[in-house]
Amino acid sequence: NESDWLDIATNSNSRTATYSLGADITLSNPKSYIGGFKGKFIGNGHKVTMNAGKAIFQDADGATFTGAVSVNVPLVWSPRNCTFENCSVTANISTGENRQKTGGFADLAIGCTFKNCSAEGKIVSSDWKVGGLVGEAENCTFDNCSSSATVTGPSSVGGVVGEARDCTFNKSRSTGTVTAAGWSGGFVGDAINCTFTKC
Repeated sequence: NESDWLDIATNSNSRTATYSLGADITLSNPKSYIGGFKGKFIGNGHKVTMNAGKAIFQDADGATFTGAVSVNVPLVWSPRNCTFENCSVTANISTGENRQKTGGFADLAIGCTFKNCSAEGKIVSSDWKVGGLVGEAENCTFDNCSSSATVTGPSSVGGVVGEARDCTFNKSRSTGTVTAAGWSGGFVGDAINCTFTKC
C-alpha cells in the first residue's frame, strides 16, 4: 500500500534492497517518489499509478527494473547505468517551459539499457527534447522497444527518443504521432553518433 511505499521513500537504508510488487498500487502523495534507488524493482506486471508528482522514482543509479508498469508519470525521472526489462508506461504527461527533457520512461537517461520496453499515452511539453520513451538519452541501448505514444513539443521531438547521443537502437519502432515546430522525427528527433539496426 502507499504507506509501505512511503516508508521506502523516506528510509535511505532501504534503497539498495530488492522489492517485488504483489498488486497494483496508487500513489496520491506527491512525496511518494523514491530517490537515490540502487536496488532491484520487480513489478510483476502490476501497475504503479501516480496521481501527483513527477515520477515513481526520482533518480536511480545502477538499479534494475523488471516488469514494472508506470501509469501517468515517468518510471524514473533521471536514471544512470540502469537496466529496464519488460517494462511499460502509460503516460499522461504535460509539462511547461523550463523543463527540458521529457519522456514517458525517463526525462534524462545516461548509460542505461532498455529491453522489451514500451510506451503509450500522450506526452506534451512546452520545452524541447521530448520522447515517447526518453527525452534525452546518452550512451544508452534500446533493444526491441516500441512507442505508440503521441508526442508533442517545440523541437528535438521523437517517437522513441527526443535527443539521442552515442546510442544503439536494435529492432525498435515507433507508431505514434509526433508533432513539433522544429527538429523532429518519427523515431528520434535529433540523433548524434547513433547506430540503428532493423528499426
